[in-house]
Order: sequence, then structure tokens, then C-alpha cells
Amino acid sequence: ILGAIFCLANPAGAFLVVHATSHGLPECDAPIVMILQNSMASLISYPVGHLSDKISRKSMLLLCSFLMVSANIVMFSSHSLSLVYVGLVLWGLQFGLNQSLLFAEIASHVPKGLRGTGFAIFYLVAAVCLYLTNAAAGYIKAEYGSNAIYAFCGSFALLGLIFLLFMKNTTTETIQRDS
Repeated sequence: ILGAIFCLANPAGAFLVVHATSHGLPECDAPIVMILQNSMASLISYPVGHLSDKISRKSMLLLCSFLMVSANIVMFSSHSLSLVYVGLVLWGLQFGLNQSLLFAEIASHVPKGLRGTGFAIFYLVAAVCLYLTNAAAGYIKAEYGSNAIYAFCGSFALLGLIFLLFMKNTTTETIQRDS
């Protein structure tokens, strides 16, 4: 459920590019958007994965949700390219946290013989959610502008944060880890 909520809070990277170009980024510089977002995600992925093996994943997921809400707020309220860059840094950080932690949760909670199926189900749910989010984001962009996309997605980020706050704290060692 949480993975689906997180997917609904994250529109495709193309909307990040559209948002940046609508705030003054020249189209020829559009790859900078994905480079910045993916650089932040890659920089945080390993430390987050390592840390999630040591401390509560719920705490890490709460941090991820907080960053997701923050990134959406910054992108929604951005009226300059500088704020868009700040939003992109936050976006990359939350995306790196999001992906690392969700994959770790799948690996921890799905029995060894069913992990391939577990990841397949995750990707199927993610694809459906991304289709829905991107269809809605396209409509919202056309009707209300690129900033409004992040109000829509931010509502799902906030829902994820609320969901986590009320979620029972379960052990991350649901199944025995493989050695």
C-alpha cells in the first residue's frame, strides 16, 4: 500500500523537466534536471540502504515521506528557477530514499522463494499508479500549470506520511535474512 501511495506522489521525470523549463531553464539545458535528480538519488542510495539495515525502516520511511512532502511543497511554491533547483535536490534525495527503502522492505518481507514474484507485483502496482499519476499530472498541467501538479502529488505524499505515522511498527526482520 505504501509503495502505491509513494508512486502516486512521484510523477514522471518528464514533468520535472517541463516544470524547470516553464520556470526559465532553456530547453537545451533540460538534461541538467535529470542529472541533478539522479545524482542526488545515487548519492543517498547506498548510505540509506546501509543505515536501513541498522535502524528502524519505519523511521527511515518517515524521513523519506517528510522529504517527499517537502519536495512537493517546494516545487508547488516555486516561482523561480533557483527554487526549482532546490526542489530537484529534494526530489532526488526523496527518490533515492524511496526506492532503496521500498526494495529493502520487499526483500525483508517476502519469503526467499517468492521474492521475484514480490518484486514483479511491486512493479505492476507501480506501473498502474504511475500511469494514473502521469495521466492526472498531464491534465493538471494543461488546466492549471506545472506548479499545480505538485499540489496534487503532494497530497499523496502527505497521505503516505499520515499512513506511516499510524502504521504499526513492525520488525524489519520479518523473515530470516540469507547469509
